[in-house]
Amino acid sequence: MAELSKFAEEIIVEILSRLPPKSLMRFKCVRRSWSTLINNPNFAAKHLSSSKGTKLSSSSTTILLSRFLITDLNPVEMEMVLSLFNVRNDFDGCFLEDIHFPHSMGLECRGEFKATGFTFQMSCHCDGIICLADYGQKPTIVLCNPAIKEFKLLPESQLALSSPGFFPTAAVGFGCDLKSKNYKVVRLIHSGRDHNDQVNYNVIVIHPPKAEVYNLLTDSWKEIKSDGLVKENTIVLPYWNAQTNGIYFKGILYWCALEHEKVSKVAYAGGDEQNETELMNAHIISFDIGDETFHVTHIGSYDDCFLVGDVLGLWKESITLCVHSMTTLNIWVMDDFGSGKGSWTKYLAFEPVVKITSQLALFGKSDEQFALVACDFSVVILYDIFTNKFNYIPLNGALLHCTRAVEYVSSIVSVKEGNKLDMGASWAL
Repeated sequence: MAELSKFAEEIIVEILSRLPPKSLMRFKCVRRSWSTLINNPNFAAKHLSSSKGTKLSSSSTTILLSRFLITDLNPVEMEMVLSLFNVRNDFDGCFLEDIHFPHSMGLECRGEFKATGFTFQMSCHCDGIICLADYGQKPTIVLCNPAIKEFKLLPESQLALSSPGFFPTAAVGFGCDLKSKNYKVVRLIHSGRDHNDQVNYNVIVIHPPKAEVYNLLTDSWKEIKSDGLVKENTIVLPYWNAQTNGIYFKGILYWCALEHEKVSKVAYAGGDEQNETELMNAHIISFDIGDETFHVTHIGSYDDCFLVGDVLGLWKESITLCVHSMTTLNIWVMDDFGSGKGSWTKYLAFEPVVKITSQLALFGKSDEQFALVACDFSVVILYDIFTNKFNYIPLNGALLHCTRAVEYVSSIVSVKEGNKLDMGASWAL
């Protein structure tokens, strides 16, 4: 009889682990033992594994977009919301829901409509958790699980607050440390630059960036070394648009980057800048979350990789990069990336049949389908790179150039407390 009871409990756990997060949040009220189970980080890991398996076999994809909407109370103001869309393989889609940020958090995600852009953006995602960062003067970072509507405002960092300039944050990433089974946030911080005016030119000295890591388990920041980004005469820094392109995969974070000379000269003629003798080589910065070390992989010259509206993505278990090159879009694929030091090769170049001004997300559904979420000046587009088939996502809003998108997998992983996941754990109801 005891074995039968244990078997029944295992069946219940298996059934619950396959339910959507919204249903699980309601079922917490059914029984106290169910609430304890659902709140267990190890059950959250089992549920996440089930969600990822469902994603691979599903005929549809959930896309999460951060977008700006005009507020109901003030027609000249906007607020940023997270919007969920479900898209089938035939590219027909339907809207699911909007998630609004609590006013009590005091986030800089609202502003006047006339503003040209906002510094608060979606920067990275992992295991159903979205990392949002303010790249302006106030270096705020928020972790959010849209599926269970949890938000966590990270503690302030004195290192980021002490950085010079209006844009202290260079890049932000979020992911899971596969060694400790814990979640971390990494932030690269500008250290500023010096200008030394001469008679006919200006000497610019770039200081190496600083870096810090936030540990969700300890709820604290610590400074780490960034010497992997510094060479003898050059420094590799995240591209200015890198906050839109951070991606996590198998314990490693990636950003687009450019190589700069540590010391460069800007010549003047008639008081105007004429040229700057500095390198413009395109790179990918990778960060090993477990070892907390940075690495750099060269892609090509800036002429080959414009990195304008570029986007990193996943396809066939590889990191991919989509960049502009004149009238074409180029797909680059990383090989041998296990150490974060892989090589990059150009896989495909194509001319879209619709106007694309910037890319938002890139993901592969199968060997036969490679999808790009992009936008032009007025609409958001879902585009199949292999077949040139496209459809428009019914997305109303403003400032499309500030819209961000990710392929989303729902989870019940909590951002309120530290999560040290153990897939081998068992439970008792």
